Amino acid sequence: MYTKIDKYVAEEMHAGNIPGMSIVIIQNNKITYQKGYGYADISKKTPVTADTSFEIASCSKGFTGLAVLKLQEEGLLNIQDPLSKYFQGFYATYKGKKYDIKLSQLLHHTSGIPWSAITDIPVSNDDNAVIDLAEKEVGIKLTHKPGEQFEYATINYALLGAVIQKVSGQLYEDYMQKTVFDPLGLEHTTLYPEKAKDTLATGYKNGFFRPIVYQAPIFRANRAAGYIIMDSNDVGKWLMYQMGNLNTPLAPLIEETHKGDRTVAPSLFDQSSYAIGWAEYQSGTGEVSKSGLNPNYSSYMAFRGEDGLAVGILANNGTNYTFICGHGILDMLRGHKKTSPYETDRKIDNICSIVVICMVIYIIAMLIFSGRILVGIAKKERHYRKIGKKKGKWVAVCISFLPFAYGIYLLPYALQQVSWETAIVWYPFSFHAMLYAGIVSIVATIIAMILGVLFSKEDDVLDKVPLLAILSVVR
Repeated sequence: MYTKIDKYVAEEMHAGNIPGMSIVIIQNNKITYQKGYGYADISKKTPVTADTSFEIASCSKGFTGLAVLKLQEEGLLNIQDPLSKYFQGFYATYKGKKYDIKLSQLLHHTSGIPWSAITDIPVSNDDNAVIDLAEKEVGIKLTHKPGEQFEYATINYALLGAVIQKVSGQLYEDYMQKTVFDPLGLEHTTLYPEKAKDTLATGYKNGFFRPIVYQAPIFRANRAAGYIIMDSNDVGKWLMYQMGNLNTPLAPLIEETHKGDRTVAPSLFDQSSYAIGWAEYQSGTGEVSKSGLNPNYSSYMAFRGEDGLAVGILANNGTNYTFICGHGILDMLRGHKKTSPYETDRKIDNICSIVVICMVIYIIAMLIFSGRILVGIAKKERHYRKIGKKKGKWVAVCISFLPFAYGIYLLPYALQQVSWETAIVWYPFSFHAMLYAGIVSIVATIIAMILGVLFSKEDDVLDKVPLLAILSVVR
């Protein structure tokens, strides 16, 4: 079986451009397989081992949810409290009306905050970044009333991180270390990248059909939602705790984090109910799982208590192939056909890369065209011609093309309501290259058009090429 799994993992890593991956498998309530694949750093040929650390992305939410329940147990908060109790004056708005948001709604992603609010999270490494974020979000616009429906938004857990820091009187990172990581014996788990610098795998992001090294900005305000760092040794322990195979005073709270919110309809994506940092499936399979995606890392953790089965995967590329691989391994271990609700995200890079290549060829053609006219001017074969009414219309057509350039600039917001800054961080390198290439293509066309009109040559059909290019798009 493990030979087949090794082969499958290699195939998925190749398909997803994943440099390195670390996997831990639990069967019959025991860790039965643990292996590193590929490279933690391609250039240095550093192999992935069980001791290689990765950002676990949104799998961090299960830890944050556990910490909130611990604070409730200590009487320092109640998950039915409104967020305004901890951040005075906080409110959200829906259709112009003010609403309070409960901590429980943040935990279950039923706050009404849109997922696109991720664009509000600032680049910062300040100790109070998470507090500043909570104060900045006063008056945030909701997509529905709090408690009405499920909508995943990573900022929900960032706000919970702010509550933890405010209530505990400690930095979120330090509270998690003392209250969760240390008591569970997770010796290689941290929220401080500098503490993991000797073991942390280099992060990569797809671009032009390959993984490219990417150092993502620091979003300290979002650490509670997605920036815990750990190795597969600790992932194995964490999953064993989830299944009740290791004893801890936190066991009752851990079990509580697995209970899905059945007060709202399940996710349309995979019919799961969001619990507290985990997705619980309503089909009676007893499966609880979570996937995580950062710009340059990804993870997947799943367990089936009734089968004594669990899988944990860490990878150093921000791709959903990691989730697909996790689903596949779990299915293989159960003797089922490999399935996954995820569509492969490499298509985005492939399409964008091909478009960029075509645009570059087009830009070169326009530059050659413009160069041809400039050479003609230098040789005095072309002369300035006054713009008549007809030529004036051509220039007007040319100028009318400028809004299309602005439309390209607005593309990230139009597609997913995020800013360019967010798109550059999260999308493949080829995506923003495509946007830049699109703008350059338009500018190159306009320049060629203007030169062709102002310095036209009798009976030179090629002078009309830029105009035809513009008209073909405008029409």
